[in-house]
Amino acid sequence: MQKERFSDRRKADKIIRKVEKVLNAPLDSGKDLTYFTTTQNLSYFNMFAKEGMKSACVVVGAGDTVFQLLSMGITDITAVDKNELQTLVFALKKAAIKALSLSEYEYFILDSSSIHFLDYDVYDFGVKYGFDESEKVEQIFWREILKNHSKHDLLLHFSKFGLESVSLDAVHKSMAYTKRKAQYNAVRKNLEKATLTIRTGDMINFLEKTNKVFDFIDITNILASVFQDLGCDEMLYNERLKIMKKVYEKNLSKDGTFVLDYIFNTKKEDFLNGTFDLKTKTGEILEKRRNQILKVFPEVEASEVEELIEIAYSAGKNKNTDTVLYLKH
Repeated sequence: MQKERFSDRRKADKIIRKVEKVLNAPLDSGKDLTYFTTTQNLSYFNMFAKEGMKSACVVVGAGDTVFQLLSMGITDITAVDKNELQTLVFALKKAAIKALSLSEYEYFILDSSSIHFLDYDVYDFGVKYGFDESEKVEQIFWREILKNHSKHDLLLHFSKFGLESVSLDAVHKSMAYTKRKAQYNAVRKNLEKATLTIRTGDMINFLEKTNKVFDFIDITNILASVFQDLGCDEMLYNERLKIMKKVYEKNLSKDGTFVLDYIFNTKKEDFLNGTFDLKTKTGEILEKRRNQILKVFPEVEASEVEELIEIAYSAGKNKNTDTVLYLKH
């Protein structure tokens, strides 16, 4: 391993100071937290990520979408996230996959009830050796964070609750790459030859500007965030959706799939028919989003997956089903 450079340490320290502020802030301060695992049931990949697909553009998130695609043989992947901390989580999980067995990976990153979850000793004796030589900043960052903060503090003050806080069974149902050694090993093998482009920035802006064509595009949960960021302004939201319409027409390959959104706790019929609890604020918001989505994308299709985590902000009435919105060429 290369010697630690002062410039790398300085960059890492800058991020560490940012995270220290997050860790020390009150729980209700609206601080920018991170996901260590997805909240979605990624089994929908089996429906949409077809054999023969080679390229994909997804949100970085907790990194699980990238690893799931790698397990399926898709190796040209661009992932974008406006939260820099999510790219750090991705780097940690990638290093862990390269350095640990499946069972070790499970108790280090996928099961928050494990005594080894985010354990510094597991990191120091194994995970740190999985970082690429170009990832010295990420390696220093995680060394200092895991060495100086307990699992309890990281879960409570730094992490949003994903499937790692539900159960390993939920993790396995969502992420097929974690269920069997063959698929986990496929991720490890494909990491060696993959072309991964991990970017910090706005996903919609990136897709609007790039000329690259992808076989698979997944922007789930981006549209919900955009609507909130725009102050729930339907006209502005409609303009952003029209940008996505152009992306769909310009950047999706023939026979490709564009996963547009993921709606928690909602059956597809309820979304398509607009059957929400309008007595709630979240119900009103979802109805407005639905109306604009169907206005811009009347051809949108919907499919259902099993709900694996209860989302407090959901406006849906069904507690067993999530709905995935998608488009196909």
